[in-house]
Amino acid sequence: MTKMLSLGYSTCPNDTFIFHAMTHGCVADDLLRFQPVLEDVETLNQKARSRILDITKLSFAAIGHLPETYGLLRSGAALGRGCGPLVVDYGVIIHEGRFTFGSHGLVDLLDLGQWWEDETGLPIPLGGIAIRRDLGHRLPKLWKK
Repeated sequence: MTKMLSLGYSTCPNDTFIFHAMTHGCVADDLLRFQPVLEDVETLNQKARSRILDITKLSFAAIGHLPETYGLLRSGAALGRGCGPLVVDYGVIIHEGRFTFGSHGLVDLLDLGQWWEDETGLPIPLGGIAIRRDLGHRLPKLWKK
């Protein structure tokens, strides 16, 4: 019996590369199939708050608010340098918006990613892949003892 799972990720080239095989039938698996849901990261965060997606990319900030609903997977996290959130005249922007805000007439007031890197010397914790915790008992057994 095949189980269809929704899989949310962004249109970022890294994400589309990572999930290509899973979403295009390149991985032979009779137990699981994946229905891709392509959205920007903030929309994925909102969908997770509503428990809409089975598996999804989330910002680490969102994951921190959903510990009872989603569990972070052991692979698929993103760390980076020079790509953190920006404070602009209308709020905080992340991910794709970081690279396009100027074309909308917005001004970079504070680069939170640069602040983080200067303060800690560490890469910016951007996001990871999480799975809904209530799926555990409904998924087919994927391994042998």
